[in-house]
Amino acid sequence: MSSFAHAFRRKFFHERVVPEAAASARSKSAPPRPIPPVGHRIGEAEDRSPARRIALVALLIAAGVLAVFNSEGMVSTARDLAESRVGRSMLPVAERWDGAMEQIGAKRLVASVRGLMLDMQYARWADVAALFGAGNDPMAAERPEGEALYSRALPEEER
Repeated sequence: MSSFAHAFRRKFFHERVVPEAAASARSKSAPPRPIPPVGHRIGEAEDRSPARRIALVALLIAAGVLAVFNSEGMVSTARDLAESRVGRSMLPVAERWDGAMEQIGAKRLVASVRGLMLDMQYARWADVAALFGAGNDPMAAERPEGEALYSRALPEEER
């Protein structure tokens, strides 16, 4: 075992357990301590660390971003769960949410970003060189003047 791992275990596990064992051996007449809930260590104060709060905030932000930009996924999941009573009640809510996201334009934004990612995935080095002005663009004859490489992903009315 490395010295770091040994020192870590001694500091955070062994030194916390040994004093508790010695204290309980000294007082045999004391009433037994209640069993802590699952996930809590005996004798440890409740964790109110900022790291836990930061992780919760990050999780909530990620859930919010997914709710706005992946509303189609919510509808798909609700359809998969529609066989249960709870799933049947979630389906209309998910469809209304998807409609609202379509009205505000979140779905168009997602489609354009997905199209951009697909264009980047299938781009050739000649396209990349032309984008940065480092060579001839063999695709120039195929693209109308002024059309960007990723504009194929946008709906026709937005080009």
